[in-house]
Formats: sequence, C-alpha cells, structure tokens
Amino acid sequence: MKTSKVSNMQHEQAFGQYLHNIAKSDAYHRQRQDIERGLHPDQEWLHAYIWGQLSPEQARIIRNHLPGCAVCAKITLRLRHIKDEMEQRLFDWANISSVATPLKAVIAEEYWQPVGAGEALVAASSAVTQEHRFSTPIGEIDITCAWGRETADEPAFIWLSWNAEIPAERQFVIRLIEPEQQTIRYEIRPGTIHQGEQTFTSDTLGFDPVSQPWSLGVLALEMEEA
Repeated sequence: MKTSKVSNMQHEQAFGQYLHNIAKSDAYHRQRQDIERGLHPDQEWLHAYIWGQLSPEQARIIRNHLPGCAVCAKITLRLRHIKDEMEQRLFDWANISSVATPLKAVIAEEYWQPVGAGEALVAASSAVTQEHRFSTPIGEIDITCAWGRETADEPAFIWLSWNAEIPAERQFVIRLIEPEQQTIRYEIRPGTIHQGEQTFTSDTLGFDPVSQPWSLGVLALEMEEA
C-alpha cells in the first residue's frame, strides 16, 4: 500500500512491457495506421485515465490507442511520473507523525462518524465506501473513506480521498478522532493539496480501524499572514 520509488519503477517497467508486447502484433500495425489518420485523446483525457477517473469503456479506448501512438504514450508516461511523485509526496507528509501538534487560527471544525467505523462485526470491506460533505466557512470539502480488515499479506487500513472546493491558498486538516473521549488518533495536513487520496495502515495509524471506533473531523484554517 505504501508508495515508494521501487513501486514507481515497477509501474514504469510494467507499462513499458505492456506497450512492447502489444507492439509485436499485426493488429498493432493496422491500428497504428488507423490512429495516425485519426484523432488523439487530449491531455485532459490522458490525465483522467492515469487517475482512474474514466468509465471502463473510456479507459478501454485509451488502452487501445496508446500502443499505436508514440506521442500519447510519451505524454501518458510523463503523467504517470507526475502522479507517482505526488503520491510519494502525500505519503511523506501524511506519515511524518501520528502525534498532533498545535494548530493556529482554526476557524471552524466539523466531525462525522462513518456507519460501522471501528465495529468489527460490521466492518466494511475495501470495496465499500462512504462519503460526507463538510461545509466550512472557506468552502465545501468532500471526504470519501473505506477501511478493511487485516489479511495474511496486509495490515488493516483506512483509505481516504478528499476534494476541497476552497480557494487555492486556503488550508485544512483532516483528523481521525476517538469518538467517546474526543482525542486525536491521527492527523493529516494536506496543506494546499486540495485533491488527493492516501491509504493508512494500522501500523501507521497506531490503532486498528476495524475493531477500534473512530470518526473523521475537518478543520478549516485561517489564512496565514504574509
């Protein structure tokens, strides 16, 4: 689940091998001729493809196009590098410490407890997601979450995705809270990264999200003075 330079290299090698294998087929040469005579997907489509934001049919169109188009394949590889670097950056700041440090100028905070969070008998699988919109003075912040049990290969985890419709310079904080005592279990500070996602294992969080209750909080921060 952790993003690393090794996994980035593996992604790149797998993608290159995928293109190489398809390039050997006769269908590839026929398709390349068709592509060279046709239209190319724009960079917005390629970006959405890399981030998994296309429908299955749209993604299939891109996958069929890439092996026969060196230009789009090069752009896609560059976008993949950017995505990997962003995920590495997110992993770095998200896992600095589970101990919260004081925040200055918190102007609003709101909390939400996903259904079944920390209740082992009704623990959701990684395919089940819940979402909530936090309305703050600086704008709307949408949080989507999922969590799953420990398996033979992986520890228990929480997956979070966020999309903050707030001014570019504004910042917010996401907190995982122990509901009864209202103590901070873990704190995530996206800063000005207003859209992203990250997986946090129980080892990183310091608690088991399947058997120990938790809720989510969003704090809107005042602008820092220049």
